[in-house]
Parts: sequence; structure tokens; C-alpha cells
Amino acid sequence: MIHIIGGLARGTGKTTIAVNLAVDRAEKNKRVVIVDCEPDQSAFNWSKLRSHGDHKIGSILQGTPPIDVVCASGDITLILKGLNRVYDIVIVDVGARDIKAFASAMRVADNLYTPIYLSKVYSEMLLGELKKMILEIKNPRMRCFAFANRPVFIGEAWNKELVQTGEVVFQYNVFTLDWPLMEHEAIRQSIGSGLGVNEIYNDDSDWVVSDWLGAHDELEVLANHVFGDEPFMRPKYHNPPAEFVW
Repeated sequence: MIHIIGGLARGTGKTTIAVNLAVDRAEKNKRVVIVDCEPDQSAFNWSKLRSHGDHKIGSILQGTPPIDVVCASGDITLILKGLNRVYDIVIVDVGARDIKAFASAMRVADNLYTPIYLSKVYSEMLLGELKKMILEIKNPRMRCFAFANRPVFIGEAWNKELVQTGEVVFQYNVFTLDWPLMEHEAIRQSIGSGLGVNEIYNDDSDWVVSDWLGAHDELEVLANHVFGDEPFMRPKYHNPPAEFVW
């Protein structure tokens, strides 16, 4: 299956999510490949750190199964079709800096996941543009999801931000809102270490353990949604705002 982690905004955490989903599948003995369409080749650079093997963050909980990364640009339709015949899971990391790759990926994808890490007004504008692309491409097989990534508010303000994100997404009926990923140090570290959150664990303090558990839990929920492992589940360590309607 082909899964896009993509959107029209920069800095929303697409690559970090893509590599962690790839690790989740590799740990389940799936043949997985990441197609890196970003000019800075962040996923490819992550894979080089991974293959180097000099992991200094915490302790490696498990072995690090190999994850292939292919760099591509432009029309990647044939590349994706070819990889889909070889691998169980194809994860495409793509954004606005290669619109041709993004559009061609959507023609053959099974799922599109769009992380949102922007103001309400800017999110509305970019989701509107993304909806136009989706409707023009007309891939009836592709399911489209959007979710808040790294909301920076806490307490009542945090709840309000999540509700506003939900309001933005629900305006564009090609999208289904998924569970948010919070700001976690463990997730940030994963992209700079060549590892996934599942593979690192640092037990220096209760706060670090709590952070890792929350990150692991939320990524597990996202993986269940993307890959259909289980029926809908919520993270164990978080309660949804009362106004957050599913």
C-alpha cells in the first residue's frame, strides 16, 4: 500500500512522522520503503544516521531493522507502482516544494495524511488548496486525513486550539480528523538519531519516561489508523477535550 505523509506547509513534521511510521512497520517485519521527495532529503539523511549505528540517545530497546529510502522528484507514478510491487508498505514524504511529485503520488496512493502545525487562518488557506488538488486528481481509492501535530498550548488554550483545528478540517469534507500528536522530546530526538521513538528509551528521570510513553502511545494510535491494525483507539495517557467531537 502507498501512504503519503504530505501537505502544502513546511515545518509541520512530515518527515518525523514518516520515519516513525516506517520504523513501526519494520518492527512488525514488513518490507517498508520511504520515498523522500523533499529537496533537503531529510528522510535519506535520517537513514544514513541509522545505518551508521552510532546511536547515543538513551538505550536501544530493540534492534534497528533496515529501512530503505529512495530519493525521487517530479512525476513519481511509475516509481511508486514499481516499489509497491516489491514492498509491503510505501511511505511518501512529500510537500509543496515538489508539487509534481505530490500530485503524481496522490494519483496512486491509498492514504494521505496531512499534519497541521499552523495558525487557523493559514491552515484554512492551505487545506483549501490541498482540497482543490485532491478533487482535480480524482483518486476515489485515496482516503484523506488531517491532524494537529505538536500543538503548543496547554490547559484551556490547548483544548481551544484542538477544537479550532477540528473546525478547520471539518470545513473540507474530503478530510477526516485524526488524533493529534503532541510535542515530545522523544519524537524530536528520533529524527536526529536515525532511530524511531520505539527504539530509544532514556530512564534518567520520571519526566523523560513520561515523555517517551506519551510519544510512543500517540504514534501507536496513528500507526493503527494509517495501517488499519486495530479498530479506533485513543492514547492511554491523554483525555480528549470535551468539545472535541469525533
